[in-house]
Amino acid sequence: MATPPRISIVIPAYSHADYIGMTLDSVFQQTFTDYEVIVVNDGSPDDTEKVLKPYIAAGKIVYQGQPNAGVATARNRGISMARGELVALLDDDDLWPEYRLEQMVAAIDGMPEAVMAYGSIRFIDRAGADLQPDDGAGNPRRLPCDGPDNPGASGDVYQNFTRENQIVSPGQTLIRRAALLAIDEPPCDPGIWGADDWDLWFKLLEQGPAVYVDAPCLRYRFHSGNASRNAAKMQVNVLKLFKKHIQRQRAHPQRRAWLIDGYEHLKSHTYSHLCHHAWLDLKSCSEYYHNHLVKTGFMNLWVCFRVAPRECMNRRFFSLCKGMAHAGWYGVKRKLRLR
Repeated sequence: MATPPRISIVIPAYSHADYIGMTLDSVFQQTFTDYEVIVVNDGSPDDTEKVLKPYIAAGKIVYQGQPNAGVATARNRGISMARGELVALLDDDDLWPEYRLEQMVAAIDGMPEAVMAYGSIRFIDRAGADLQPDDGAGNPRRLPCDGPDNPGASGDVYQNFTRENQIVSPGQTLIRRAALLAIDEPPCDPGIWGADDWDLWFKLLEQGPAVYVDAPCLRYRFHSGNASRNAAKMQVNVLKLFKKHIQRQRAHPQRRAWLIDGYEHLKSHTYSHLCHHAWLDLKSCSEYYHNHLVKTGFMNLWVCFRVAPRECMNRRFFSLCKGMAHAGWYGVKRKLRLR
């Protein structure tokens, strides 16, 4: 029987036929080479399978197809197929710097008690050029671990993650497979849409410490146009995630207290975050009308009211509601005129 590789790299694939070849090439350019690559095609409706055929034929990847079930289910499928001592997760449109695996293996080997390593992130646009994300209003947007002046922490970092998810993308991590197997449920929870990775970090960090690698470990392809598309759904699922882990940590009063504090902070953050997205949608409506902008704006405002009703009792919130209603009525009249 063949000796298992040191690392299993799991890549869920869905509708990124234009990017997945570049993603795989960045893996094959790694200076650390003791790995296997597992690609789980989550029912992609595009040419993803066609792009992957040469890699399959050359034996460069282990390929698994499945009906579309979501990224969490695809990751779980790949993890179940993994043979390596360590597991690296990577999205199918992101890139790795060539020294990424070498640096992260050295870091996790240097802390034998660590259940995972995570590193710094840099951003690229659709064409692969370096990018500084903005907040939608033209201001620079800072995200966790996005530069040497904004590092992560090593050690028992559970509390850090109750204030903010310190990992923008799973591609920043390297995880001990034994820790994944020790989880009492599927590693990635398909019931927590868009926040299943944050859920995974909590389940790993309750087992042991993490080690931070102060070097760029991922080039994340930032789709700025998609930033607000599912903001409301994401916030609802993040709050759901915290409720889940507050129950999960009933036997650990300190962790539970951190989670409750984080949950209250998030409710307040949800109001400001979704009001900001609603304002961006309203601003876009003033420049060009789209049905989905009005729909998304109203959804953001509704979720605001649902999770933080007290914070919504102010002039700004009602002005946003009035503006969105006006935009919706304008759209109805415009649609009638075009008939």
